[in-house]
Amino acid sequence: MKNKTVSILLSKTEGADLPLIQGDVVGVDRGCAIALKHNIPLVVAIGDFDSLDPVDLQMLKNRGVALLTFPVNKDKSDAELAFDWAIQQGYETIIVLGFSGGRLDHQQALIQALFNYKHLGLRLQTPEQTLQFLSKGTHFIKKEKPFEVFSLFTFSQALVSLKGAIYPLQNTKIDVRSIYTLSNGWVNQDPVELTLHTGEILLFRSRLF
Repeated sequence: MKNKTVSILLSKTEGADLPLIQGDVVGVDRGCAIALKHNIPLVVAIGDFDSLDPVDLQMLKNRGVALLTFPVNKDKSDAELAFDWAIQQGYETIIVLGFSGGRLDHQQALIQALFNYKHLGLRLQTPEQTLQFLSKGTHFIKKEKPFEVFSLFTFSQALVSLKGAIYPLQNTKIDVRSIYTLSNGWVNQDPVELTLHTGEILLFRSRLF
């Protein structure tokens, strides 16, 4: 493996997502179709392929793309199987595209998967926002285009401090009910220093609409 970054194309990947692709590319079920349409080489195609047109599936085979085929009835989603594969391959950064815009339960499952995998390089991304898991320790949140605000949430409990943010925090407890950590920002161009004293959080970075 030469690349340390992989992009995973899920079923809702659209043309607007393609500029976000970095490194190797994995197609998941119907996400393979947009890769074929735009002649994007795939290192592997993963899924049960129940939503992929048989013509596209045959095209993958004709192009010699490695296929990891799983039954429709299984304990993990196609996306999770792709995460497993990427982590097993040793990728440091895993960019997941096409996770939003479909069923809300699928989207929620992918968000919760960030807590299950606890992989700091795994992030869900669209042109407007990115989500990633953060564990205990100090993290620096850079101000990068197009992201203009950031939010912090947890599914459990966490103790958080923020320096260099418009709304600073000092040893502040947040839990699954906390929403006052929505829409924070940067005082200047310097990164915000986030210290997670205990717990786990999701970092959302978003552009303003």
